[in-house]
Amino acid sequence: MKQQIVAPNTVPTANIAVNKSRLKVYTNAGSMPTYYLQKGQEFQIEIANPTTNVILAKIILNGKAISQGGLVLNPGQRVFLDRYLDVAKKFLFDTYEVSGSEEMKAAIANNGDIKAEFYRERQVFANPY
Repeated sequence: MKQQIVAPNTVPTANIAVNKSRLKVYTNAGSMPTYYLQKGQEFQIEIANPTTNVILAKIILNGKAISQGGLVLNPGQRVFLDRYLDVAKKFLFDTYEVSGSEEMKAAIANNGDIKAEFYRERQVFANPY
């Protein structure tokens, strides 16, 4: 008899996807994960909640939050987010050239960065007295 034991993933995740297909992640020791997209390509952020808690996902793109609030995910829920929450604008990968000065390098330091922050729903217990 064959038995398969699967360890549950108990941490919310965020990945980059195109047409709801997750992109390959390239990692080097000591560096951030890297995804490769073509110029002008639309993409989605796949957010998954494998926990038993309700979570809030806040997405930060190029150093700026994509909305004032966040996205609430129920336990076991998976969402492919393809646009900003507060503005009707899709996620689009774009590149451009800048001069090599230190000021310009500092201005674009966060370009291409995607960060996901997850917050568990706070449990409030009523006082029985």
